[in-house]
Amino acid sequence: MTHTPTDFDDNPAPATTQSARWSWLAGWPGWIGWAATAWSLAYAILGLFWWGGGAGFPFGIAHDPAGKGVSLLEHAQPETTGPVLAVAGLCGAAVSAVLSRTRRRGLIGGALAGAGWATAVALAVVIPDYRPLLAVVRAPMLLVGAPLGWTEIRWSDFFGFFLPWPVLNQILFIAGGLFWAGTVLAYRRRVRAACGNCGRGDTVAVWTTAIAAARWGRWAVAVAVAVPIGYALTRWAWALDIPLGASRAGLHKEAAESPGIWLAGAMIATMGAGGALLTIGLVRPWGEVYPCWIPYLRGKRVRPRTAIIPATAVALLVTSAGLMTLRWLVDGRIALKADNWGFFVPEFFWPVWGGALGMATLAYHLRRRGRCAYCGRGATPIQIVHRKTGAGSDTRARSIPPAPRWAVRVAWVVPVCVLPSAVWRAATAFDDDISLANEGWYLLLLSALSMGLALLTLGLVYPWGERVPRWVPVLGGRDVPARVAVIVAATGAMLLIGLCLYALLNSVLHFVPRGPVLIGAGEAERPRPGWPVLILYAPLLLWGPLLLTVTVNYWRRNPRAHAHGRATARRRWPQR
Repeated sequence: MTHTPTDFDDNPAPATTQSARWSWLAGWPGWIGWAATAWSLAYAILGLFWWGGGAGFPFGIAHDPAGKGVSLLEHAQPETTGPVLAVAGLCGAAVSAVLSRTRRRGLIGGALAGAGWATAVALAVVIPDYRPLLAVVRAPMLLVGAPLGWTEIRWSDFFGFFLPWPVLNQILFIAGGLFWAGTVLAYRRRVRAACGNCGRGDTVAVWTTAIAAARWGRWAVAVAVAVPIGYALTRWAWALDIPLGASRAGLHKEAAESPGIWLAGAMIATMGAGGALLTIGLVRPWGEVYPCWIPYLRGKRVRPRTAIIPATAVALLVTSAGLMTLRWLVDGRIALKADNWGFFVPEFFWPVWGGALGMATLAYHLRRRGRCAYCGRGATPIQIVHRKTGAGSDTRARSIPPAPRWAVRVAWVVPVCVLPSAVWRAATAFDDDISLANEGWYLLLLSALSMGLALLTLGLVYPWGERVPRWVPVLGGRDVPARVAVIVAATGAMLLIGLCLYALLNSVLHFVPRGPVLIGAGEAERPRPGWPVLILYAPLLLWGPLLLTVTVNYWRRNPRAHAHGRATARRRWPQR
């Protein structure tokens, strides 16, 4: 019998024998349902075993002391949970076996698919808590810190501390959730007469096209980057003794009881920020081709699964950890105050982080999957380039040539230089000896204003600095006056350079002997900041010179900024 792409088959015959290599992984639509059935049967047997008094029950405070106040099943007992688990396992095995073979449509098919999705979500992100994520985070810290003597925990104790049987059981639950999700996905593709491997059918949803995925994937990446950066800012602030969302006395007390706790928190925050940086690779060229500075891999193509597998795992782990924190809030275990919100509020957004990271990973997969090797459907994948010419780009001819790569990098350095001091000022607004109503609002406003002005530097190297984006009210779609932009940017750069020179000279010649104040001459004199604060402010010395450099480059590229702009502005530069 000859297979065609429209046959009701989990795995249509390969379109090209040379490009399609059959393996057990490639044939997952055929065995994933039976894997879910076997998993369900295994836990049904374990439920009966634990009900009969068998050892190894992984739930409940008596068998999982570390799960007190953490686990969703902290009050579970073998006498009650065992039979429930056995019945649920047997029912799940029956449902997964039906889903693995049936093509039933209508109400019954929808009910079976809904039950499958509910089971997958419960197993993958609802029942697990934060401990699997903690084990994943602690492993690289232990790998680096143990040989250097930074931690008393050794690799021989790793499983006892971070991966005991209750935590391993949660990881098995996550694996079972993935089995169930794959079972329902294969069922839905079989019902639609779509390819079991790629999911394409005779009709394609618009949002699954590579062009659409490249568009909404950027928004998902933006959210997936913002949330961990917000979490990292609080932990970095505490390591620098800045009480952002906490009281200074509480930070000192915790540091005295657990030495090095805030340094460890800063290391975890740095790992989160590094993960946020890697997330950007899902929409950047270096997420498809290894950069030239990576030894051995430079210039080679990044396999999609190299990014998809770890990103999916992180999305599941942070979602389950965030849901655990939200459970605490719903149960009334968290009382949010001005001196403790930093411990909890950033983690409230972790489910958003996980969902956005999952969507960004899906967009990356849809954009890079290309033509299916098994059914022949699909088109050439869209490749992200430095100068956008595809989806979401402005197809109108630009009046100036694009900014060189070095100018783009210099422009991005400006907000990076301003960020440390802005975070310190914003954190100081919540200090114990500063009133938010009297002085704190000024610090918050100054931080927001400085960051806003720093981000405007990017307009000198990106198209939105030439034409106002259409979503801006009243001014959307209008050209930005080039000469005005140059004059304002150059004036600001000179003022910044002058202020920095004055600050340096004042530190040596002491023009102003009085200590720094916030607002008004009546302010109480404050002690001069120490070296940690000065280190945060030191990058501001580069703001003026960098802004002036980018402004000069913008002026040289933009003919409308010259004295004879009207005569030369008609020249059009093709967009690269």
